[in-house]
Amino acid sequence: MKSYKIVSILAALVLLAGTVVAAEEEKKEGDEQAAAATEETQIWGEQTLDITGIDSEGDEAKRQEFADETDGVHGKTKVASRNNKNGYYSSARAKVGTENDSSLSVRVGKQGKVALAADYKKAPHHFASDAQTLYGGVGTANLELPDGMQADLAATPAADRPAKMLNMYLPAVHHFAVESFRERGNLELRIAATDPVQLTFGVKKERKSGTRPMFASFGFGNTIEVPLPVEYSTLTPSLTAAYATSFMQVSLGYTISQFDNRNDAFTWDDPYRADTFGRLAPPPDNEASMLKLTAAFNKIPGNSALMVVAAMGENKQDEKLQAYTSVPTTITGTELDASDPANLPADSANAKVDTKLYQLRFTSHPVRLVSFTAGFRRYEYENKSEHITFPGNVRMDGGTWTASEASTEPISRTFDSFKLGADLHLTNKTAVQAGYELAKIEREGQEVEQSDENIFRLGLSSRPADWFFLRTSLSYGDRTGDYDFRVPFEHLTGNPPQLPWLRKYDQADRKQTDFTVITTASPNEFLRLNATINWLKNDFADSSFGLLDDQTQGITLGLDWSPAETVSLMASVAYDNAENNQKARQWTPNGPADPYTGTTDEESPSNWTAKTTQDTTTLDVGLRWGVSQDVVDLNLGYTYSTTDGQIDIASAVGGTTDTNNFRPANFSAVDDADYQRAGASVDFHAAERVTLTFGVRYEELDLSDYNLNGVTLLPLTKTGGSQSILTMNTLSNDFEASSVFGALKVGF
Repeated sequence: MKSYKIVSILAALVLLAGTVVAAEEEKKEGDEQAAAATEETQIWGEQTLDITGIDSEGDEAKRQEFADETDGVHGKTKVASRNNKNGYYSSARAKVGTENDSSLSVRVGKQGKVALAADYKKAPHHFASDAQTLYGGVGTANLELPDGMQADLAATPAADRPAKMLNMYLPAVHHFAVESFRERGNLELRIAATDPVQLTFGVKKERKSGTRPMFASFGFGNTIEVPLPVEYSTLTPSLTAAYATSFMQVSLGYTISQFDNRNDAFTWDDPYRADTFGRLAPPPDNEASMLKLTAAFNKIPGNSALMVVAAMGENKQDEKLQAYTSVPTTITGTELDASDPANLPADSANAKVDTKLYQLRFTSHPVRLVSFTAGFRRYEYENKSEHITFPGNVRMDGGTWTASEASTEPISRTFDSFKLGADLHLTNKTAVQAGYELAKIEREGQEVEQSDENIFRLGLSSRPADWFFLRTSLSYGDRTGDYDFRVPFEHLTGNPPQLPWLRKYDQADRKQTDFTVITTASPNEFLRLNATINWLKNDFADSSFGLLDDQTQGITLGLDWSPAETVSLMASVAYDNAENNQKARQWTPNGPADPYTGTTDEESPSNWTAKTTQDTTTLDVGLRWGVSQDVVDLNLGYTYSTTDGQIDIASAVGGTTDTNNFRPANFSAVDDADYQRAGASVDFHAAERVTLTFGVRYEELDLSDYNLNGVTLLPLTKTGGSQSILTMNTLSNDFEASSVFGALKVGF
């Protein structure tokens, strides 16, 4: 840390605090007299001035991923007023950070009559601070390479391209930041039209601009990382009418959401082929609307209550479809050009989805020791999009037309849930809970037409002593359904391009067990202990391929100790473990491992398994000490977290019939990370409404991941070969930062 930063901050804040304290003492007596004369109207607020100096190195984008934490002066303002006689009130809060990290909140109204709320917030998302690319036009929807580069590399033998790219072109990369900025605004007006009716008008606006990293591909051996332009906005107006009495509350609301993407298409030059470029259709403009009715009825006989929800929604988009290819290509058997969108079977997706939601919840507490709940929920997702059949495709720009029919398959689903539950209070301090749920899903266009899941729940909550509380819960679910893997490929005339034994985990038969224990203990008025244990396992025992099982478990221990009124210590430690097992096969159509024409058994030397594990341990410690009561407070904090992940891959070596005839290497470092943050600050309460703060912080992240080992802008194999992959240096990396800061907070 450079010394001038520390000296400047200390001097500025001390001088400013001295001036403020002096002024505060002079006007204190006058303020007290004025308050008595204006007791009908109260005005109060708070002004904070922050000055920070930061010394950092490493990945700045990771360090301040969702905020701008920079050197300089920042401020926060809070102002509020209230008129005790006529009920008018107002308040405003503002955070002035950097240009791209600020917020404003305003509230005005009259108590019980009208309320107006307005909010604005702008926040950054930093992906990479030193990205590098050969493309020009970063931030636009059209990325272009330097003149002559495509033709030069296209004419260069493939074996010589890596050397030419490294020596001639990559030294001239552009350096830039990959980042986006989100602005959100919200305006809401509530009017108590006539008791007990209230109307609410609202409008939300969100805008996001900038870039984010994306991998674009011209095939398996030509993958390019590019900065995808982000420029869209969402407008959401709404209207709600509510009626409320002591017996019932009813509301009816209507909401529209309009998404506008200013980029209709995104293109980028192909580095290795002359006069060709890739093209992508970004998320399309769309509109969603919903009408929602909510009703709640209280004071039903038997100390019961009923809640009803009904909603209808419509989602649609009709964005123009992109052509098969960007290069003129003749469609076989015709004179039509595949690069002309007019020769598509449809000019747009004409997509439309209707949704419906029905929900009932009934609760009853007929006697002191027993309560019941019953519920029903139905959600319908009806896809009314057009069924479009494409007669073929152009696999690569500059290639030829391939006659291979493919069709869109609108997918619809209906979710039904029936719930029953009961609480039995065995004593005034102990209760048991039991519940049952039947969850049904009906699908169109997917492998499982209908799945049923029976879920059983048990729970216990007890306070055997005033200082001890225990809560446990256990649930067990069993999901079953008939799986037909051919459904998504019914339009194909040949064999499906998928293993017949593969099961998708969101539809496959599954047994799920979830167990949780929560306990707290306060043996005396100074000490509070808490512990949480959780264990969740999903078992896909009937799945031969795909996800076979996954399991998560964790334990958290916490302590709050206040041995004196001015001292408070907080500490917690947590351990989490996650692991899963997967199985798949390496195969190509008509090859030796083809499950239809080659190895038709489930067992094959081309099969492989992967076991993924991840362990995370986190420690948090905090201390707050009132060194001198009402004058000086000391704050200390420390956080440490370590994560260790790995992927173990296994496959038999089976000779000439083995598609992957080798022993695969394991990945011993997957998202391995060590993170620590330490801070110390001192608060000086210089006057009744003046606080001066000085502090220091230290933060460090140490990453170790197989993706970071040897990955450059042009990754090469150990023998110097290349698959023509170009990256932009956007992977997160280590950082270390220390800072000194000061703050002056003045209340009025």
